[in-house]
Amino acid sequence: MPSQQDDDGTEIGKKLADERGLRIRFSMQTSQAVDIIKGGDKVNSLLETVSTVVNYRIAPHDSLDIVKSKVARLLEPIARKHNVKVEYFGRESGAERRDEGSDNQAATSPFGTLYPNSLNDLSPSPIAPTDIQNPVWHIFSGTIRQVFQDTKRLEGKKVIPVGVIMQGNTDTIQYWDMTKNIYRFSPVREGTRFGTHVIDERIDMTAHLEGMRFYYGEFWTFRSSRVL
Repeated sequence: MPSQQDDDGTEIGKKLADERGLRIRFSMQTSQAVDIIKGGDKVNSLLETVSTVVNYRIAPHDSLDIVKSKVARLLEPIARKHNVKVEYFGRESGAERRDEGSDNQAATSPFGTLYPNSLNDLSPSPIAPTDIQNPVWHIFSGTIRQVFQDTKRLEGKKVIPVGVIMQGNTDTIQYWDMTKNIYRFSPVREGTRFGTHVIDERIDMTAHLEGMRFYYGEFWTFRSSRVL
């Protein structure tokens, strides 16, 4: 059996992420998606340039620098194999292939250049506090419990709000300097929202009314508290 211990937890983290499946895996690790590839403009002409856009959603334990370094390590051997020069984020790399038949091992002229660059750099969001000692979370989670424990479907059951990681990124960066208490929350029970981001997106009317109750209760609770 392989060892379950390593210096930085990397191997254990990989094993856990793989076992959880795709629905959970990318809430535990940085994701990579090649979303856009553009090349030539007609069928009887070889393309002069190719561009690719890759989307990364960076896990809280990673950083922009870690992702950029990983990209550089992956591209380096490919560039050497195909005799392509690489300029990583504005910095030139000596990835040209060496001519093994030459006595002086001079670098042959590269066949082209890769220009990895980053657009819209955004570090992972700060982790908002979800402990009961935090007064904002105390009120916020308390309202969730009060509203949803009073629904017919959850009557007699205990609702326990917990913090989770959300893969989708919103505009919360605009509030990072204002407060640490940033919670992305939609007051919709599982199975009551349909067709997210499609033409026929809709929500169950009962769930819609529950959401109205939540917002009403949240506004009045914070208004009457001394937290804000």
